[in-house]
Amino acid sequence: MNTHLFPASNFVFDNNGQVYITRRPCVLRSAAGFYIGRECFDPEIPDWPQPYSRESSYWETRQEAQDWLDAGNWPQP
Repeated sequence: MNTHLFPASNFVFDNNGQVYITRRPCVLRSAAGFYIGRECFDPEIPDWPQPYSRESSYWETRQEAQDWLDAGNWPQP
């Protein structure tokens, strides 16, 4: 895994010690729109982050979600 791309403080092991999980929420995208959530990294595909959780509703644009996150208003709009 290219952990050098991210600060080490952003990661923890999950309960089985297999997956890194970001501690800090970030803006993610799904078919439903942009949302605030967390990513995980599978050891089998370490360079491909996967969604781990959704901690907000959806927004139409990345900027709307980022603004909400930056304002500290998450997890729910």
